[in-house]
Amino acid sequence: MLTTENLARSFGGVFAVDNVTMSVSQGELRGIIGPNGAGRSTLFNLIAGHLAPSHGRITYRGRSLAGVAPHRRAREGIAIVFQGARLFRGMTALENVMVGAHARTRHGFASAALRLPAHRREERLITERAEAALERVGLTDFTDVPAESLPLGQQRRLQVARALCGEPALRLDEPASGLRQGAIHGRPTLLGLAGAPIVAGLLGLLVGVPLLRMRGHYLAFATLAFQLILLAVIGQESWLGGDIGLSGIPALGIGSQEITGYRGYAWAAWLALLVVMLLTRNVVRSRPGRGLRALATSEMAAASSGVPVGRYKLAVFGLSAAFAGLADGIFAFFMAYLAPGSFGVLLSIQFVVMAVVGGLGTVWGPLVGASSITLLVHWLNDFGSQPGMPAHAPQVFSYAIYALLLVLAVLFLPRGLVPVGADALRLLTRRFARERPDAEAREEPVPVPQGPRA
Repeated sequence: MLTTENLARSFGGVFAVDNVTMSVSQGELRGIIGPNGAGRSTLFNLIAGHLAPSHGRITYRGRSLAGVAPHRRAREGIAIVFQGARLFRGMTALENVMVGAHARTRHGFASAALRLPAHRREERLITERAEAALERVGLTDFTDVPAESLPLGQQRRLQVARALCGEPALRLDEPASGLRQGAIHGRPTLLGLAGAPIVAGLLGLLVGVPLLRMRGHYLAFATLAFQLILLAVIGQESWLGGDIGLSGIPALGIGSQEITGYRGYAWAAWLALLVVMLLTRNVVRSRPGRGLRALATSEMAAASSGVPVGRYKLAVFGLSAAFAGLADGIFAFFMAYLAPGSFGVLLSIQFVVMAVVGGLGTVWGPLVGASSITLLVHWLNDFGSQPGMPAHAPQVFSYAIYALLLVLAVLFLPRGLVPVGADALRLLTRRFARERPDAEAREEPVPVPQGPRA
């Protein structure tokens, strides 16, 4: 069905593809194996018509493809699933897949403008075909979701669905890149999620030993510096994904039951949040919790009362790292992709702002701060994306709002929203309690009517 003869393509005198001769029969699966830079993408782009060969010949179903445009090759049944996620912005997942049927349909501008019956029938056929392709790759729940908002793994599936919608003889360029599979190295995903907080907690303890020798701003700067160093090291290590990151992270599940869709991972995140809040509440109300609150006020006084300051600080450092590991584990399974850029310094600054705005030293403060700031930033991003706004408006709003909220919180709400709200609630409760007895004292007894005397 497909034959290449001495196919080659050079870029500036360097051959990415050099004298490739192969043939693929109808129904045959053929794998092209090689390291990064071996020319796999270039070969598939040559077959799909996106690149012209330096020399050689491509024959498809007995016909030479020399000079045949990519869209005409697509009509002949040749499609490509690109290595990177190339989706159409501003379109839903369903609309992206419907584009894949373009090569198999024929109605144009005139029939669309007049909404002719034949055009409406074809639209229904395209929609049915696209919905079937989405169901085949497990994206039925994301039909009306903007394609660019999907996680990387689901974007890869969406590309496969778009190619399937055109019913082609597929030419897939690394189709498993970014796709979720049952498990990595055959290990259960639930075991990986359970191990994430354990490993993160142990690393937190290991890192905390030297870092906790510093205090105040020095500790904050040292923590950020360690983050930058760690990200630089990860970017150089291929077994950690390097600068590109790790893809193909499987979906979270138990056995054959996988969590799919935003709703499923939202429930998982809420469950994890409930566990973290319960554990934090129990710790705060315990003997170690009283020690932690004491040393937050005065380490010297706490140590004089018998609180092991260094050991408690190291323990809470490791516990915080374990909580972060649990959250990042759910995030990794949801996104199916992790890269050094996913956890930049700005993200750490955002967490600090959320904690300060909500209220440091409280259980509910970080949760309230994270919820309120996230909702506000999303609203500002939507506002900045309105027609007529500059293209950089969403980014400016995001950075500006964090800076403004931090300044306002330090100046006017240094204790945070939760402590101030709790004080206001106590004040109202006390005022209501004082006014109620006074109101009861002012009430006059109601005379009881008496009947006629005998």
